[in-house]
Amino acid sequence: MIEEEFPRINYPEVYQSLLAIHEAQTRSVQLIHSVEVLTEKETLQICMAKGGASVLANGYLVAGRLSKEQEFFLFGGQHIDVFQSLMRKSMDLFIMDAIAQNPDCYSKKFVVEMENHSPFSFLYIQKKKKRFAPYNGLLLTAIREIAFNGYVNDNNPI
Repeated sequence: MIEEEFPRINYPEVYQSLLAIHEAQTRSVQLIHSVEVLTEKETLQICMAKGGASVLANGYLVAGRLSKEQEFFLFGGQHIDVFQSLMRKSMDLFIMDAIAQNPDCYSKKFVVEMENHSPFSFLYIQKKKKRFAPYNGLLLTAIREIAFNGYVNDNNPI
């Protein structure tokens, strides 16, 4: 499917971006299977590289070609502080969601302690997860449409 829409010879950046995702994904295995304890900075670097590579590849898969400015924007260059803050909050919420959805995998004491630090009760998270499951991916689709169809075209390049 990708080969038909973006032949390798004409769109090498598409394939380079997919390779970057693969490399970032391979590095991210360290987050769960590392012999050494990673520092917060190392963890953040791995997460940012993986997230940035993913967003950049999405950009290439939607547009085929990106300017250096578009690459910079998508990878988060000028918005790095905001991105880091959002990434940290997202990671925290992701962890809370994992615990809320799988409380039997943890000790009761741990679950109670984590729920005390959660902005939402775990019961609330469980109920909302079931209710919004059919809409997973809707926000990402909307962002893509706005970013690439609403602002990036021949008459209005970034």
